Amino acid sequence: MRYRREHKLSGHQTGGISQVSFSPNSTLLATADLEGKMCIWEVSSGTLLYSYQAAAPILSITWPADLEFVCGLGDGTIATATVDTENGELKVHGKWCHAYPVEHLSYNRKYLASGAHREVFLWRNRDVLSDPAEEIDPPAQGTEEVLVTGIQWLDQAGSNKVDFLVISYMFQGVRVIETETWNVVRTIGETQFVSGISLSPDGGLIAISTLSSGFDIHDFVAGTRLVTVPDEHDSSKSVIPVLFAHGGHAIITGSSTGSANVWYIDRTQCRKLQSLRLADEGSVQALAACYDAKSDLFLIAAGLTSSSETDLSVVIVWKAEEERKTGSTSDSGLKNTSQSLKIWALVITLAMAICAFALRVSISGLEEMAVNWHL
Repeated sequence: MRYRREHKLSGHQTGGISQVSFSPNSTLLATADLEGKMCIWEVSSGTLLYSYQAAAPILSITWPADLEFVCGLGDGTIATATVDTENGELKVHGKWCHAYPVEHLSYNRKYLASGAHREVFLWRNRDVLSDPAEEIDPPAQGTEEVLVTGIQWLDQAGSNKVDFLVISYMFQGVRVIETETWNVVRTIGETQFVSGISLSPDGGLIAISTLSSGFDIHDFVAGTRLVTVPDEHDSSKSVIPVLFAHGGHAIITGSSTGSANVWYIDRTQCRKLQSLRLADEGSVQALAACYDAKSDLFLIAAGLTSSSETDLSVVIVWKAEEERKTGSTSDSGLKNTSQSLKIWALVITLAMAICAFALRVSISGLEEMAVNWHL
């Protein structure tokens, strides 16, 4: 399977793409930039449906529903946007919620979790107009600054199972919090300079991106490190975002060289499958992936922050397709297969003819023996 470029979306200016996010039903794509512009696109056609200009950079997006998403802004505001298809407009309302830029948002069935600097707040039923339902205590600061770098829920199926909230900190590693007492039940890894996390859909693996060494794959339950993938370009202190895709069988990573990379992953290895080029240079920090069950399609979206102040910020959408070989080798293989089938058909036809002839001879011989016996 290979990814082919489907759309190039150019609704943003030069601020740099900060977020891309597919709706739960995969029909819409939200994109945002550091100048505060938000765009909503129709995925199938690449058509721009709605746009909105916020007063601050948009740093995080999550979709609680097919026509509703939540944004975190650089001034501490959390805004809820609803797509009004009847009136053809985007309705937005928000509230100042954090003292710091809201860089991380994650939603499960009950809570919206928001992360800003050292703060992590939980909002019941994504109601940010009320007070937070819970506030997660930060790790002991010590000599290092406390800085949230990732938030993700792990939802457990079944009414008797407890959900987990996973939070990564730049200098304090990854902490797993259960949602009955909001206590830390375990930590994963002792790695510093953690820049991001991603959980596999089944909760078995966690990818941890670091500023110093690329990214690691850990067993989520045991916490043991299984695979380390170094930064290919050895960019000192570069942020490499990571994202599980394909049901946990692949990982998408950003880069500082203008491309997104697709990796095959299991518990023993991680190997690159394909590089998806956005530009010759620039930072790819915004990633999204989804599976559209209705059309049986895997999609990836990535946003570019150009190193030039005059270049437009773009978003590229790729669609997965079954890989088909081209050229003389493929044609030769098809011809050889066709010839082989013809030969086998001829052999089978001859064999059937021989069997039929032998059967007729046998029947004739039996009839002659029967006549002689009667005489």
